[in-house]
Amino acid sequence: MAEVGLKGVTKTYPGDVLAVSDLTLRVEHGQFAVLLGPSGCGKSTTLRLIAGLEEPDRGEILIGGEVVNHLPPQKRDLAMVFQSYALYPHMSVAQNMGFGLKMRGVPAAESRDRVRATARLLGLEELLERYPNQLSGGQKQRVALGRAIVRKPAVFLLDEPLSNLDAQLRTETRVELLKLQRQLNGTFILVTHDQVEAMMLADVIAVMKDGTLQQTGTPEAIYAKPANLFVAGFVGSPPMNLVPGDLVREDGACSFRGEFSLRLPQLDRDHRIPEPNSPIVLGFRPEAARVSSSGDTRLQVELVENRGSQKFLYGSADGGQRLSIAADPGSSVRSGETITVTIAPENLLFFDAATGTRIGPETV
Repeated sequence: MAEVGLKGVTKTYPGDVLAVSDLTLRVEHGQFAVLLGPSGCGKSTTLRLIAGLEEPDRGEILIGGEVVNHLPPQKRDLAMVFQSYALYPHMSVAQNMGFGLKMRGVPAAESRDRVRATARLLGLEELLERYPNQLSGGQKQRVALGRAIVRKPAVFLLDEPLSNLDAQLRTETRVELLKLQRQLNGTFILVTHDQVEAMMLADVIAVMKDGTLQQTGTPEAIYAKPANLFVAGFVGSPPMNLVPGDLVREDGACSFRGEFSLRLPQLDRDHRIPEPNSPIVLGFRPEAARVSSSGDTRLQVELVENRGSQKFLYGSADGGQRLSIAADPGSSVRSGETITVTIAPENLLFFDAATGTRIGPETV
């Protein structure tokens, strides 16, 4: 079994730069896991620690249930694909893919068979005799993947391997990468700052910030029930609307008061509501708000973003709070108009203003 585990892993670089702090994470065999976060959050360092390219200051790294801290990279039964393709320019595609096997002393006949089988899997059969300067970016990326696959490792580590591709090719390669992972039934760990990529590919997402794990869960859980304000603001396009204010009770009814006011007569009883008048942050996704003639929130529209099958409106509420809301793709609302908006109370989230932690039921 090729599960990967980290227990209390910490890594500090010279100058007291804390790259990874007390990280505990488990990736099951056959899962596609994504380490997601902004640049400098520690996700690539985490991948390098798993690979053995960096040594942790403390904590344990496990592969297949065995602690591998003492093992060098070549003994860990994994393969790493970097952002840079790192292909040898003087070698053909076949030679690049088979180089690792040659270094491990695999017989030439077996190596040729494994290279050809991997080339068929990746659609590279017609390119085996070409050299890197004769390949497109997408083809080079497939060769880099092939070089990893041909070794038949227990774990695949992918450090932003698609970031050098153009938008269309990146989308196509994501689909191929997901199909490949399913075919191989392999354990994949991908590093990316691209939340769309993470939401599309992952069985499980680990969101990181400043070297610290913020939340682990399925894409659906991360999106619907973010653990804190950072996750809420980082995941989602457009990001979640986050409005500071107070939750007040008057005559037995709840209301939110911030840059705009919102009545909450159907507030979910499962939420652990702070004491009245305590500061909170109200959160809701753009799709939780809709244009409605009976809405109680006014919005001055400043920008209309048309994505074809989706349309988003950006503007300012009466108190100046900037909001983004979803609109029907056929909506005729234009920039400069003032509209009224209804926000579905069942889709509201509440965060502690001091700690940033979500208030309410545990993340699903």
